[in-house]
Amino acid sequence: MIPSANDMSGAVKGYLQILQREEIIENASFSYVEQALRFVTGATKSWSLKVSPSSPLKFRTVFDPHLGYSVFPVVYLDVEVDEALHIHKVPPFKKLVVTLEVKRFSDSGIIYRTHFDLANKSGNPAIYQEGPLYHVQFGGHSPGGVRASDFKLKIPRWTHPPMDLILVCETIVANFYPEKWRKLKGQRSWIEYINQSQQLCYTSYFEKTNTVLSGGRSLLNEMWAVEWGV
Repeated sequence: MIPSANDMSGAVKGYLQILQREEIIENASFSYVEQALRFVTGATKSWSLKVSPSSPLKFRTVFDPHLGYSVFPVVYLDVEVDEALHIHKVPPFKKLVVTLEVKRFSDSGIIYRTHFDLANKSGNPAIYQEGPLYHVQFGGHSPGGVRASDFKLKIPRWTHPPMDLILVCETIVANFYPEKWRKLKGQRSWIEYINQSQQLCYTSYFEKTNTVLSGGRSLLNEMWAVEWGV
């Protein structure tokens, strides 16, 4: 099921309002996302949402006992949904890059970066990069061309279902703010917002998974970009 622009905008805004109320995200960064959502409107099921790395969704600082210092996560993304892709039995993303960074509170230095990604196409004729069509990748380039903050190694790219803003935020809350997560995870509105994103991201992906498993084939090979991509 692909949610309409109005439905998705409402779900993202409602979900982030919960995080704001529970003092999990910074108020200013909620405003940045809220401004971006103004362009996600209407009954159309083809829409886009972009949260800039210069104005990311910023989470409240939390002390990490294993590191011995405080950190804060930030999320930024560039997502474009195209309803027409549904007929190809692939997740309906024309563009998908959702990046999570974890930074030191003391100097905002990046200590962790990962992104949930749709494989890139390049060249003429355009061909997919090596790797799964949908994957999670660690490290990568720092936004803004700050090469000193780059993580040089770009592989491996791990097979992973697509993740949107809500699903990445759910994982952040569960890992960095576990007491808040235990409080929220059973609430009806919390579950409804998450399910909206699960329907968007997971439906075609797990239909593909079940088909491959039923046929006794290699899941990695069948989900490789050149095999599954449109």
